[in-house]
Amino acid sequence: MKPPYESDDPSRRPRHTPPPLTDNRPKALVELSSRSLLEITLTRLRTFGITEVIVNVHHFADQILAYLESHKNFGMRIESPAKKFCSIPAAA
Repeated sequence: MKPPYESDDPSRRPRHTPPPLTDNRPKALVELSSRSLLEITLTRLRTFGITEVIVNVHHFADQILAYLESHKNFGMRIESPAKKFCSIPAAA
């Protein structure tokens, strides 16, 4: 019986395969057309009138929180279990 192939194990990854995009950043910050997936999602929510969001973070939480701070929460009221962002009011 052979053990299952574990693609998450870097030592078992074929040498010609590049490392995953999420080795050093969270999936929410992976860029698509020079915009992060988080930015795309939050701006779309704003277009539908959503002004308050809860962002649940775990892996690389500090990067996500810093990203939100640097973009002024995209004009939304964003809360997180890790840290609350209440300084930027919701867009009118």
